Amino acid sequence: MALLGRSGSGKTLTLRCIAGLERPDRGAISVAERILFDSESGVCVPVRDRRVGFVFQHYALFPHLRVRENVLFGVNGSGNERLREVLALCRLEGLESRYPREISGGQRQRVAIARALAPDPALLLLDEPFAALDRQTRDDVLGDLRTILQRSPVPAVLVTHDAWEAEALAEEIILLEGGSVRAASPPPGS
Repeated sequence: MALLGRSGSGKTLTLRCIAGLERPDRGAISVAERILFDSESGVCVPVRDRRVGFVFQHYALFPHLRVRENVLFGVNGSGNERLREVLALCRLEGLESRYPREISGGQRQRVAIARALAPDPALLLLDEPFAALDRQTRDDVLGDLRTILQRSPVPAVLVTHDAWEAEALAEEIILLEGGSVRAASPPPGS
């Protein structure tokens, strides 16, 4: 699913509420029938227990950690098998021992995606994942992300202001304007 809209329409705030980084004033949030937040019943699952992977606009990688440690950040145990799986999925094999400064912008974004997928989340949130990339790199990473999303069983919510990105990656597009849903494609229930 893609949340599409102009700056200030509420896209990133929505993602932050799903992740538990912001607390809504009212309403409910559930993922795969698991209630994460409900203002009426007082449920508010802590961030660490939500099982949500988050890919930020500008990578948010740890510069002092190698690719391996960045990807495994937040994974319980050694994670060697999971590391191999997500590195292969994100086309990052052979880069495990490099630092973020030693890889390209596209590779950094794929490391951020691998890190979000490594703990086996119930939901993947992507906040303008192409914002820090030039057009050619964006096109390359977009193709990679499309493949990753098709091969991964994890549902995803993409935030973008670019209709082309939304159409290229999403099965459903929600248009947000002023914090409200203005349109949904395909329409709910179709």
